[in-house]
Amino acid sequence: MVETWSRAIPMSHRQLRPMDALCERHFSRSDIMEDFSPLVLSTGVYIEKRVRKRLKGAIPCLFPDENPDPQGPGDETRAISGRTDEIR
Repeated sequence: MVETWSRAIPMSHRQLRPMDALCERHFSRSDIMEDFSPLVLSTGVYIEKRVRKRLKGAIPCLFPDENPDPQGPGDETRAISGRTDEIR
């Protein structure tokens, strides 16, 4: 999968590594499964938490900004939203 993602991700300053991650913003909506999971808060309140997962075999295809590393070299695979998927 690393080789496939390497061809899809526009970055040239280093090679993609197996433990690198991308946030869900780099995948099309059809590549993300969305579900709701029940969660009971410590106050006893019941809520449904939205859970998103990348579908197996999904390849990143969305790179909205021209600069592939807005946070500096080596940081472009860090998730801005905190939600990441490992490449494996």
